[in-house]
Amino acid sequence: IHQENAVSQKRTLEVFQKTLDNACQNLVNYINCSLQSLTKRTDILSHEVEQIKHLNSNHHANERCRSEANQDSAAIIEEVNQEQTAVRFAASEAHEGQGVQLRFLNKLNPLVYTQEKITAEDGKAIKIAIFRDNQIVTSGPLSSARIEILALHGNFYDVVPDNWTECEFDHRIVSSPQGPVLGGVCQVKLKNGEVSPDVFFNIPSSKTECGRLILAAKVRSSDKGGLRIKEAVMNPVVVQVYRNKLNRNSDRPKLKDEVHRLKGISRNGCRAKWLKNNQINNVEEFIKALNKDEEKIRIECFNLKKDSKDWKDTVKHARECDLEGNCKLKLYRVEEQHVVLFFDCVHDLVGAKFRDHYVPKDNFSSDQQDEVNCLKKQACDELDNIGFDDEMKDNYPVSLSSTLNTSIGGGASIPFTGTAGPIPPDFHVAYQGPSAQEQIPSEQYGLQGYQGNQAGTATQMELDYSLDIAAMECDIAQATEGTSSGGNYLMIPANVTQNACDDIFAGSLDLLNFDHIFN
Repeated sequence: IHQENAVSQKRTLEVFQKTLDNACQNLVNYINCSLQSLTKRTDILSHEVEQIKHLNSNHHANERCRSEANQDSAAIIEEVNQEQTAVRFAASEAHEGQGVQLRFLNKLNPLVYTQEKITAEDGKAIKIAIFRDNQIVTSGPLSSARIEILALHGNFYDVVPDNWTECEFDHRIVSSPQGPVLGGVCQVKLKNGEVSPDVFFNIPSSKTECGRLILAAKVRSSDKGGLRIKEAVMNPVVVQVYRNKLNRNSDRPKLKDEVHRLKGISRNGCRAKWLKNNQINNVEEFIKALNKDEEKIRIECFNLKKDSKDWKDTVKHARECDLEGNCKLKLYRVEEQHVVLFFDCVHDLVGAKFRDHYVPKDNFSSDQQDEVNCLKKQACDELDNIGFDDEMKDNYPVSLSSTLNTSIGGGASIPFTGTAGPIPPDFHVAYQGPSAQEQIPSEQYGLQGYQGNQAGTATQMELDYSLDIAAMECDIAQATEGTSSGGNYLMIPANVTQNACDDIFAGSLDLLNFDHIFN
């Protein structure tokens, strides 16, 4: 441990020594520049003195020249004294100034647009602050220094060292023949050490040498007070023209858009014809077909490899489709494995219940994912014949029809105790569907709540309620889990007239939300 501490201290001293050497070198450079300036002005003064010596002997002229020369000499001497004072001030501040730098306090989104105010990735205004030894300078001249907002080439971090010099920084500033790279207020003043500039890009980054731009800031030279203040440099971003943002928003397809609306499918091309021959006419049907058998469409229609860019672009564009707020879900239940799969309106899997515990698809474990993959193909083959039973609310599936817990009418409830057996041939289902009421023979539909088949036989129905309406034996059933569609059912004896059935249906529908009537 002692050795590790010694090594750590040695490294720290080396870093400090290196930093101090850089500071001293900068100070020496500054002093050399001042001495050169002083020497130059001294030469000028000497030259002027020589001129005075060779002037005309005219006394008045000589006096006037001497007066002017003395004034110029005094001005030069005063200026030299000021420069020497600045050098001494810089020398006294050299060590203290090593920790002074500008910093951005947030980051930009990787994609921004021209003529749009530059904001941070969280949507808030970008903020710059000046730091000394990792503390914001809130008082003194530096806390109100003037700041320049600039744009650098996107490869700044690749070609410039971490401890870049001011010259290296300035060399990477972007200039454009089209005009200023940045618009807005690019000259701002710190207030209590902080400022939020209001700027935007004027040109896209595609016009630059590396395709990206970096927002940066530096303190104006006149406000540095002889200090080396490190510039603030933001993360590289891609800048696109603003119309690309508008095009991107309008490019999102809708469910009922014709299939040639998608990228890679022309209106009269062979792909559109193949899709039409396979009853795929709009975006909704295309996505359903993708979810059912993506490989078939890719090979037979597009004739492309799986990793083809054209194929990926088409699929990506289709899956960006606007579902228009449709949150309804279809259920596919596998009783033997205690699994329920949930699909949205375009038959895309959104999640599953494992023994009554719902898990979104993005949170599947490896075992759950394997189990769902085995069941998904079977489910997709049957989804077209399954109705919507649930809807997504707050990222959780909720049943569309609530369970009934009340009875109506004045009679006593009479439990239904039917057993398995053939359904009478004259037993029909009056189905009040989303579109219209229709009569369906029982041998085609089967009794909902039973396990129906083509022969018309059924297993026992699980009933939650039975009611007596108007002194008639009328039973209400709740469909059992595992059926392909849901709903509440009103069973009416066959000896009740059609008009009475209609009256019962009209009176019950408003109260109980019946989906089906059996008579």
